[in-house]
Amino acid sequence: MTRKDKELLLKDICARLPYGVKIRVNDKIEILEGLHMPDNIAQYDSFLASNIEDCKPYLFPMSSMTWEQINL
Repeated sequence: MTRKDKELLLKDICARLPYGVKIRVNDKIEILEGLHMPDNIAQYDSFLASNIEDCKPYLFPMSSMTWEQINL
């Protein structure tokens, strides 16, 4: 992921945070609670965090996902 791509992703996710962005981390779906800058750390539980590059955001409603997308 290039720096420009990462910046664009972070801007987009920050704008969506109030709406409950869901991410996939370690084969679990979590709700993103916040981002810690400038380290690019995604906090998805009170005590759990991961590098933003290890998180896969779901940027569309879960209800519209196909079975294949759910089981990625």
